[in-house]
Amino acid sequence: MNRNEEVTCLKEMNLNFRHMSPDGVDLVNSRLDDPFSTGYQVRIQTLLGNETKQLIRLIAANHNLPLNEEPGKVVIYQPKAVVQATP
Repeated sequence: MNRNEEVTCLKEMNLNFRHMSPDGVDLVNSRLDDPFSTGYQVRIQTLLGNETKQLIRLIAANHNLPLNEEPGKVVIYQPKAVVQATP
């Protein structure tokens, strides 16, 4: 995702999650060799309740951004475009 999308997502999260510590949120640039994402990622590494996870899913969906959930971590990212091989 580009920086403006990242900032918009973070502002929406800040409005909705006053209780979430900013220490658990990282903004990172995707690695060049990352096969799945491009641009910036929002990584949230903290214990999240089901209600908070659902709101994060809703924010990501409103921006057409997928997210990856793992125990104790949620990553919102911009997927790389799919390129079809030519025969």
